[in-house]
Amino acid sequence: MTGRGEYQKQLAALWTTAKSNNLKFTDIVPEDMEDVFSQKKELQKARDMIKALQEREDLLQAAKEALVKDLNEKQAEINNLPAEYHAAKTDLQQAQRQIANNKDTIDDLNNRIERYRAQVNDVLVNKQTAAAAAEKLENLQMEVQDQQTVIQRLKDNNRMSTALSEQYRETDRKALKRKDNLLAKKDSELAEKMKQLADKNAELLEAVHALAEKDNELERLEDLLAGLRNPTQKSKDHIAAMDDNNRMEPLTDSLHDEFLTAQAENIDLLQRNLRLAEDNRALEEQHIQMKTQLHETLALRESSDRVFAAVVSETKTLFRFYQASSQVIGSFADFFAAGKATIDSFSNIEEQLDSAQEALKGYFQVKDVIRVDSDSPYIGDTEQILLCKELDSLAATASDSVSNLETLHVVLWSFLNQLSHDPKMMADLNGGMK
Repeated sequence: MTGRGEYQKQLAALWTTAKSNNLKFTDIVPEDMEDVFSQKKELQKARDMIKALQEREDLLQAAKEALVKDLNEKQAEINNLPAEYHAAKTDLQQAQRQIANNKDTIDDLNNRIERYRAQVNDVLVNKQTAAAAAEKLENLQMEVQDQQTVIQRLKDNNRMSTALSEQYRETDRKALKRKDNLLAKKDSELAEKMKQLADKNAELLEAVHALAEKDNELERLEDLLAGLRNPTQKSKDHIAAMDDNNRMEPLTDSLHDEFLTAQAENIDLLQRNLRLAEDNRALEEQHIQMKTQLHETLALRESSDRVFAAVVSETKTLFRFYQASSQVIGSFADFFAAGKATIDSFSNIEEQLDSAQEALKGYFQVKDVIRVDSDSPYIGDTEQILLCKELDSLAATASDSVSNLETLHVVLWSFLNQLSHDPKMMADLNGGMK
């Protein structure tokens, strides 16, 4: 019977042959033997794992014994400690519990402080809003009174201007009626003079015709005299004819005198007509000049009233602005002189600044409404121009002042808000201000 050693030799020879053919041992193992090898591998892994666990158990057991030994030693030391240690430990535990309780109490107090601070801020905001509304209402009432005063003054001026205009209109109507009557009378006189002139012209024409006939007769007489000095047959026949007809009339200067008289009367009539025309033109120019002066006087009076009303209203608004600004500066002075920095000390400054801004805004509104248009803001005499310029200069200075006060208020308010979150700095500041 073949023994175990023979099988091992055969298996070694087979493995040597497979290895020389580049085969692995698993390549020559039959399929029904693969389970045996896999079980053997798993068994080997399990043995290795058990061995590792046993080694770890030994290490853990050694560590446990060392820890138990140390624990026993520490417990023995604790048991051997004096009674003061145990009392201190108890006090420490109580202090830790008290610290926890105090921490909860501080959290509750902080929450309560935040709620109180929010309530105080709400109260301050409501108070500030109510004060600002009251101040604004008072300013609006004063502006309404100023506007009513201005409107009443303008109505009175309008009534006075209307009455004065009616008076001047009635005076102008009467003057025009007198002038019309005078012109009608002058026209009738002129028509009469023109009629007389026409009659004189007709008489003059008749006189001219008669003079022409006399000139012809004179020429015939001159010819006759020349014929007498140098007699010819023709002149002799002419003289004989004149003697026969006996038509010779004596020459006189009466016709020439009448012509000169008519010409002088015509010249005098023309001169009087020219004087009447010049008088009419002078009267018309005087009437136009009076109307122009009347309109200029009314315009100047209206401009003066408007400027006066504007100056009064603008001065009132500027007075309210400077009054509110003085209150703001007084609040700043009280804050620095009080010796104690608190946010409440600044609660009324913002409403005072709002009042100052409202008053300054009212100034510009009154200026735009009552004063002359912006294209020609300075119309009137020298004193009115200087007064308006001074008011505008004060308004410009007021605008700069309110900007500076706003900046100061914002900076100090921010500083106080920072102090409210830092009690130590607040205390140091109050100590330094005392």
